[in-house]
Amino acid sequence: MEILRVPLSSVVQRSKVPEASVWEWTGSALDEGREASEWLTRYLGKAARLVRFDLDNEVRAVDARYAPGYFTAFSDGFPILVISQSSLETLNEKLSVPLPIGRFRPNILVQGCEPFGEDLWETFTISDVKFHGVKLCSRCKVPTIDTETAEEGFEPLRTLGTFRAGKSFSLSKATGSVFFGQNVVCEETRDALHHKSLSICVGANIKVLNKYPSITESMV
Repeated sequence: MEILRVPLSSVVQRSKVPEASVWEWTGSALDEGREASEWLTRYLGKAARLVRFDLDNEVRAVDARYAPGYFTAFSDGFPILVISQSSLETLNEKLSVPLPIGRFRPNILVQGCEPFGEDLWETFTISDVKFHGVKLCSRCKVPTIDTETAEEGFEPLRTLGTFRAGKSFSLSKATGSVFFGQNVVCEETRDALHHKSLSICVGANIKVLNKYPSITESMV
């Protein structure tokens, strides 16, 4: 299929979709137009539209048990996921077929820390932007789906289950969950109901300010 290009600019005029849903949240969204809809419909074989979160008019709060006062958009549960390259490499050493980082969909990929060091990052900065690690990411089956072929397999969940499961960390309430990556919020966006522009860049330095004393603490 031809390449679909979607403008990121917020100044492009978009029509409003009256209802979009993610988990328990329902609200309006902004439609990316007929071209995107037709492309997705042809690719998926069923009617589909591409929409973006309406930052100016909608609010979707994250789970207040972990990060009260923070918000997200169409991500699963939190706005940012951090994973380190060394964590991916450690996992790939245990797999018969290495997986690309895209299977895990992090917003921020970091280098230079020990494997799974990001698990314990309670507070850190990238440039002048401050972040808080709030909950390790329990993985669903999406990483087992090949993004090129849409075929589903058993990995990486089967291998992660041997050393990254709740039972490995003595978590009685999450023995069946497997964890890879840290869910993160940006401090400057707390209580900001609508869009606040902040930026970080590729190659910026990370400074870890505080760490959780143990992985059990980082899971909250």
